[in-house]
Amino acid sequence: MKQNLKAFLSISTLTLLTVLAVGMVAFGLKILGCLLFTALIWAWFSVFHSCGHNAYFTSRKMNDLVGYVAS
Repeated sequence: MKQNLKAFLSISTLTLLTVLAVGMVAFGLKILGCLLFTALIWAWFSVFHSCGHNAYFTSRKMNDLVGYVAS
């Protein structure tokens, strides 16, 4: 259960930061938004990679679903 909570918190944080980066680009802060988004690409790839090894969530279905979204 603790593993799932940490995974949900990290996915929530990455989603919030992604929305922030898109918003920054949309509202004229293109350089900062692009720099943030560049860092987030690596973070999302790490989630995708971990889900591919069924190591992110304890449930295979959740790993498949989140890995698909992260890709």
